[in-house]
Amino acid sequence: MMPTGGWLIVVANDKHGLYPQIAERLGVEPYAEIVRHVNRRTGRRSSEFFETVFVWRKP
Repeated sequence: MMPTGGWLIVVANDKHGLYPQIAERLGVEPYAEIVRHVNRRTGRRSSEFFETVFVWRKP
């Protein structure tokens, strides 16, 4: 169980926009969303890749 005032950080590629609904179901409030570029370290990706860092807080 997450305590009141607790923080939850999720890193995901949310191409389907599911995480706002997940936050609502979990009963947490969005605090910040940071979209960041992920460099192609392995050279296997042929396109750019971005991920979102979701920062949520339990009210």
